[in-house]
Amino acid sequence: MNFKTPVFVFALALLAHAAAQADEFDIPPPVVEKFAREFQDALGKHDVDRVVSLVKFPLRVNAQGAKTLRVGKTQLVKDFDLIFSSAVVKQVLDQNPADLFQNYQGVMFGNGAVWADEFCGARKRPDCPVLVKAVNHAEK
Repeated sequence: MNFKTPVFVFALALLAHAAAQADEFDIPPPVVEKFAREFQDALGKHDVDRVVSLVKFPLRVNAQGAKTLRVGKTQLVKDFDLIFSSAVVKQVLDQNPADLFQNYQGVMFGNGAVWADEFCGARKRPDCPVLVKAVNHAEK
């Protein structure tokens, strides 16, 4: 038996498995782009109510060296400009909606300033909403 044959078959199986997993997590590009444009429009206009409608609660807010916060709707509205700081908003608005990075964790704006994902419950459906799930503040 040739040693290379089982190794080659194993490598192909790993690649197939990785491709299947990638498809499981991919949000269709038109859905991502539509969400990104809506989110950017709402943030750019400082439309707090619209941004709130695009968030999955509790929203995770992370800052380096600080405890992760779980923020509800009321706190997001109250602390909107702290959570969506000018640095975070800039990264979101500077992002090309057609070029968002996506992996098993969701969709990333900028250098990880904001993460969004589909929320469907137990099963994926074609109408799953994409919502913001985390805001990350970089060290100043």
